[in-house]
Amino acid sequence: ATADRNAAQQALSDASAQLKLAVELGDIAVWRHDLRSGLTFYDERAFRILGMPHRPEGLTAEEIRTVIHPDDLERMRESARRTLEAQGPVDVEARFRHADGRWRHVLMRRVTQRNAQGVPVAIVGVSLDITHQVEQRVAAEALARQLGLAASATGVGIWRRALDNDERQWNEGMFRIVGRRPEQGVPTVDEWKRDILHPEDRPGLERALEDLGHSGGEQVEHVFRIVRPDGEVRWVVNRARSELVGGRPLVYGVT
Repeated sequence: ATADRNAAQQALSDASAQLKLAVELGDIAVWRHDLRSGLTFYDERAFRILGMPHRPEGLTAEEIRTVIHPDDLERMRESARRTLEAQGPVDVEARFRHADGRWRHVLMRRVTQRNAQGVPVAIVGVSLDITHQVEQRVAAEALARQLGLAASATGVGIWRRALDNDERQWNEGMFRIVGRRPEQGVPTVDEWKRDILHPEDRPGLERALEDLGHSGGEQVEHVFRIVRPDGEVRWVVNRARSELVGGRPLVYGVT
């Protein structure tokens, strides 16, 4: 029996050490909001997110509200209400003001802790500073908007096609170039060959697709004619490149 107890204690100690290591490597903050006292007890990582000295005596609800972005306060309140009603964890993202005045984007997962009678006694949670990821996302979205405006202003068509399931995307410029209504959707390869590509240039498209498949990710350029719905023939230049994205073969191009 003693050996079993020692083995169980060692297993618990090992599991605790692994959990502590995972929290440290993930830079995850841990906290607990006591529903009786109204105080929230943060670990040292949570205080680092806020740029505040460690306060083992806990923070009041008012102190915490002063560092939450005003636009996110109602979302935080609603999240707390949902957490008390839910049986599982609830996620919420909000901005917290660092001591240097900058806003930090924090992702929180919280769950209700209940006593033996099922009465809520605390909300416990973990937090992760995702400021860097949010800033990257915002920058990428801004760049996408700028590229979209540039493409629209210059009349460039931008498209993407998946080679594994023929999923297709066009920007507005592609529809304008081809003279196709957006509500008609992006044409399939067969529709492109039959309805849009000039009959004399169809063999050239096959060669371009072969070149793309053997390009090793290098850009492939192809000049051909299209026939618009009104019968007008136009010359266009197509530049495309194939890439593996998340294991999927995709082709990106401009026209």
